[in-house]
Amino acid sequence: MGNSAKSGKDIRNQFMKAPYGWPQDAVDAMLIMLKNMQHISTNETDLKVAKINQASFKKEIHILGAKEKIAIRKLFQDAGITCPPNHEIFPYSNEYLDKLKTLAAQVSGDVPRPVPINIDFIKEIENKEGNERLLDILLQKDDFQAKFTDWSANANIVSAREPLWNLLVELNNHAPDEPEMEQLKIETAAIKDNRLLLQEPDLIQPILTAVSDKLQTILNKRKEQFNTLYDLRMTELQANEYFKKLTPEQKHGILAKHQLLSKHEIKQLNAQALLNQLQKASLYTWDTKIAALPGQFQSALEDAILLSAPQAKTYSLPRKTINSQVDIDNYVAELKTELESLLKVSSSIILK
Repeated sequence: MGNSAKSGKDIRNQFMKAPYGWPQDAVDAMLIMLKNMQHISTNETDLKVAKINQASFKKEIHILGAKEKIAIRKLFQDAGITCPPNHEIFPYSNEYLDKLKTLAAQVSGDVPRPVPINIDFIKEIENKEGNERLLDILLQKDDFQAKFTDWSANANIVSAREPLWNLLVELNNHAPDEPEMEQLKIETAAIKDNRLLLQEPDLIQPILTAVSDKLQTILNKRKEQFNTLYDLRMTELQANEYFKKLTPEQKHGILAKHQLLSKHEIKQLNAQALLNQLQKASLYTWDTKIAALPGQFQSALEDAILLSAPQAKTYSLPRKTINSQVDIDNYVAELKTELESLLKVSSSIILK
């Protein structure tokens, strides 16, 4: 038999040329029966009488036996595709091939996944119709099953490791350029460059743990520096005569204004919590916070003096270049004169 495609109308017209002519509904029913008996095939997945005119048919040259149909159904069912016994098998092949393509995309592609899997062999089968496609799938059944099993397992590994990889990359972006971090950055780059996401044993988790531990130690040292300086300056502020005169409410207001109500908690963090903290305040930001702390306490003290002694005046020490003892004497003399004049009109002077 030939293999050329014919429209539903062409094939039906051949039946209508029979000696006595056939009623249209009989022709339509015959076409459906021939399709079900595998004598013709069509891409129409839900062939009904009303759709005969629009459907395209071709004469089927490949016939599948009962054992072959069972084998194909089993292949589809192993892939999680329900294929009822009394239904046409061909439409389910689309779902099966789509699943294979989806798995291939999940387990390969962007670094550090393996290089993209060539799925041309799947596309070639997709271009075939009817029993010709099903027969091709059957001939490659063992290879398909092996690929489906392997790719499914690898997809699970990708799902588990890729979030850890992304976390590792983000943490490395916050790591300082210090010798203890350099080797870990090199190992991270090797995973990316060599596409080792699926490598066994897992390479990502050990590096992630090491990077997290080192970053945790560095961050905690910054917090300890901050807290030590905070304790020192807070002790000085609490002992200041002007701050002592304030009510608890006034003290709280000043400390809140200058963000001095509390120190920073030091505790063990998992990798994600560590990243969250570093995204809110990087190590560079911590250096800035430590450097700014004395100024915050100084500003708090100035506010306390202004509340305790409303007549107090602030005075910024003039900046000058001093090259000799004479320069020192002149600077001190000028400063003494200015401070004495200021003190005449105020109860206190706040030096800045």
